[in-house]
Amino acid sequence: MDKCLEEVCEDRIEVITLGNFDIKIRGDSIIDKLGRSYKILGLFKYFISFKGKKLLAETIIDHALEYNSSSNPKNVLRTQIFRLRKILEEIRKEVKCDNTLFNIEFSNGYYVFNTCERCKMDYEIFEEKIFHANKLLSIDKLEAIQKYKEAVYMYKGEYMGEGSYGDWIIPIRNRYNRIYLQTIIKLIEHLKSEEDYSTIIEVCEIGISVQPFEEVLHIYYMEALLKIGQIKQAMSHYEYTTYKLYKDFGIKPSMAMKDIYRKIQIENEEKVVTDLFFIEKRLKDTDFKGAMYCDLEYFKFLYNLEKRKSDRNNTDTFIALITLDCIMDNKSEVELRQAKNVLKNILSKRLRKGDVFTFWNENQSIVMFSNLKETCLHKIEFRIERAFEEEVLCAQWNLRFRFNKILSNF
Repeated sequence: MDKCLEEVCEDRIEVITLGNFDIKIRGDSIIDKLGRSYKILGLFKYFISFKGKKLLAETIIDHALEYNSSSNPKNVLRTQIFRLRKILEEIRKEVKCDNTLFNIEFSNGYYVFNTCERCKMDYEIFEEKIFHANKLLSIDKLEAIQKYKEAVYMYKGEYMGEGSYGDWIIPIRNRYNRIYLQTIIKLIEHLKSEEDYSTIIEVCEIGISVQPFEEVLHIYYMEALLKIGQIKQAMSHYEYTTYKLYKDFGIKPSMAMKDIYRKIQIENEEKVVTDLFFIEKRLKDTDFKGAMYCDLEYFKFLYNLEKRKSDRNNTDTFIALITLDCIMDNKSEVELRQAKNVLKNILSKRLRKGDVFTFWNENQSIVMFSNLKETCLHKIEFRIERAFEEEVLCAQWNLRFRFNKILSNF
């Protein structure tokens, strides 16, 4: 091998595709040297993606030049390949190497893209590490885990990252996303068998930064937090994640997410009984004097807790369903949201500190009254209705109340 090329390869020619596309020689990016032509860069990305494959001109035109409207697309392709070769030749000269770093050959009607023998794409290294890890599992599990980690840490984002478009790239992206997810799950499962929960947390944090909406990674992450006793952090992460999923995509917690929520509750059940999952501490830290508002899942937990307590202590606990009714048929979402906020504010301020409420849906709230006499229910209904009428300065909204006594079935 040419001495100069050997020196370049010793310093590594890094072709980065698993994330934002880049090429580094001796640690320096050469992307800017490819020019600012989107079409030339897109063609280069296409050739890199199909390294070593025989490509017909028609195939390249359909994929890499799919939005070209020229009457002679083959001529456009030849022109762009000529320009790309020229740029690659200038790069070769700039790094002072006598041998070709990137080569586009045309033979027997096919284009073939190749690189110098010691220049590998990161996607090749990524797959090689996974292949070796799979082979090592039955021989040296710890070494296999290390190889899986190296592969997972290589994946910085979707294939070719931002600024890469075209239908041809979608199957490749999906493939590497699938391989990445399979590998990170396999790695986490093996780390679980080694009870290495600190590393699981580290791996999950990296994975979540790459695929923030991959639910399984959040579940593994919270499970690992529970294993090392970080219950508060697990609950905080659950609340943040479910909030983001609902806010950004309108996705409510899945059964798997609800299951991990219950695990968090079970892990801290004794603490919940004494301080309601550190909420009592929050109430003391603030000057909050009314009822406690919580999400629906936490309300379900408190509801079942009250069923147990009412049976054991022979106390009366009631649940109320309060429905926002609009007289007008053409109510807007904004008006409904305003009325809901008014009701939420009233329930927070006008009920007792020991009462708990949440929203079942956009126009129905459920409230739990513990240690309450049935004769007081009418007074509560009257107080809420009067406060609501005072704050909602129109007659189009009404409140409907239904009360039930919570009976233990344990």
